[in-house]
Amino acid sequence: MKKIIILAAFVFYSTLIFARDNSEKKIFTCPIHSMYKTSMLYGTQVHPLTDKEFFHNGTDIVAKLGTKVFPIADGTVIQKGFKQSDGNYIIIQHTDGYKSLYSHLSRFSCEIGDHVNIQQAIGKVGATGIVTGPFLHLSVYKNDELVNPESLIDF
Repeated sequence: MKKIIILAAFVFYSTLIFARDNSEKKIFTCPIHSMYKTSMLYGTQVHPLTDKEFFHNGTDIVAKLGTKVFPIADGTVIQKGFKQSDGNYIIIQHTDGYKSLYSHLSRFSCEIGDHVNIQQAIGKVGATGIVTGPFLHLSVYKNDELVNPESLIDF
């Protein structure tokens, strides 16, 4: 009887470990393939220009001006434009209800309606919009709800 209980406990524990490992699996690739560093993470932060606390809806990735930006997954470009706060931006629709936003680009390398893949540059790191220097702002959405990019991508 003890052997059965021990075996059952081992199987249960192994299942928990496997489930935990699966839930932490990173499903997207980093949009910068060269030297970079993350400078502002998702969540409540202090704005570097206003010195006021705010909710940061993505991850900022500092890289050299002109560094190529790649999509985090294959998808279709559904929006592209300019906003004062975001500068030049692109939004890509991926599968399973995911969307990704890439802001502060210096250049675009795709058009609305283009299908893009992870090996294809969609733009270049810039300093457009309200910024302190060149970087990429990345936001991720699942079914139009913000998701922490750090939970899905190895930075």
